[in-house]
Amino acid sequence: MKRLTILTLMGLIITLLFSCKKEEVPVVTTNSVTNITFSSATCGGNIIDVGSSRIIMQGILFGTNSLPTIGDNYITDNTGMNNFVINITELNDTTIYYVRAYAVNVSGVGYGNTFSFTTLKRNRR
Repeated sequence: MKRLTILTLMGLIITLLFSCKKEEVPVVTTNSVTNITFSSATCGGNIIDVGSSRIIMQGILFGTNSLPTIGDNYITDNTGMNNFVINITELNDTTIYYVRAYAVNVSGVGYGNTFSFTTLKRNRR
């Protein structure tokens, strides 16, 4: 009788392990920064894998912090496309900025790799 109970319990555990869907955040990459001026730059991202549920929000995070997070400056992309490009504006001249793509699903936030760039010097007259 004990043997049957242990086998039944092991079968239940195996069934539970394989039937539970693992919650996964999106997998995202960040595109290189282009079109850098004294007050703007262009960057984008690619959603490689949406994770365990649909994407709720996606876009670019940026700031002077070397590892921008969802709590920093962000621009949301509303195209719904897995590949997106965003123009970042109202930047300060001669400033080092850090940027990375992000995507959010119900499991959390997936972040892309971080790039840095320096805005150009504004010609003052």
